Amino acid sequence: ISDFENEFGEITADEIAVQQRLDREHATVVRGQRRSAERKAQSAWFFQFLKDPYVLRPMVLTKMPTFDLSDGEAQAIVRYFAAKSGEEFPFEFNVEKHREYVSEKEKKDPDYMKKAQALFDQLACQSCHVKGKEVPKKPKSEWAPDLLMAKDRLRPEWLIDWLRNPKSMQPGTKMPQFLWGTDELKKAFPGTAEEQIEAIKDYLMTQGS
Repeated sequence: ISDFENEFGEITADEIAVQQRLDREHATVVRGQRRSAERKAQSAWFFQFLKDPYVLRPMVLTKMPTFDLSDGEAQAIVRYFAAKSGEEFPFEFNVEKHREYVSEKEKKDPDYMKKAQALFDQLACQSCHVKGKEVPKKPKSEWAPDLLMAKDRLRPEWLIDWLRNPKSMQPGTKMPQFLWGTDELKKAFPGTAEEQIEAIKDYLMTQGS
C-alpha cells in the first residue's frame, strides 16, 4: 500500500469504504452462486460427472479437470453437496420424470404438454441450447448445455428458480430473462407467469430417453 500511496497519494476513508462494500458484494455473489450449485445437480448425475467429467458448455473455455477420484471420494463430495442443500442421499425421487405426473396434468388439460412445447418453441431455447442431435445455428463455442440432459442433471426446484430469474442466481449469465405472463407468451401457453415457468420445467423434465 505504501508504494501505491507514494505514487497516487494517500488512500482516503471513502475509498476504503467503497472497496469494503465491493468486497462484501462480491462475497455475497460468490455465496449465492455456491448455494445455487449446491441445489442444482441431481446426485446420481453429479457422481458420474465427477468420475468422468465432460464439456457442458462449449461457450466456456475452461473444462472440469479429471481428478481420478475413487468411488468413495466422489460419493463423499456428492454427499456433502446433498447435505448442504438439504437433499436426500443417495435416493432422490423427482415426480416430474414419471408418466403419472404428466397424466395428472393432462387430466385437467389434455393439451398441457402440447402447449408447453409451443411455449418452449416460442421462447426459442434452441437458438442457443443443444437438444440431442439438434444444434444451434451458431458457432459451437456459443452453444449452451444440451437440454436433453436436464431431466437427469438438474433438480426441478432449482430449474424453477433458474427460469424465474437466472441473473439473480448467476450474474453475467447469457441466459435471458424471459417476460413470463405477457400477452405474447400467453398465445402459446395461456396462464400466469408461474404456470408458464412450471410448464417449461415439466417439458424439460420429460425430454430424452
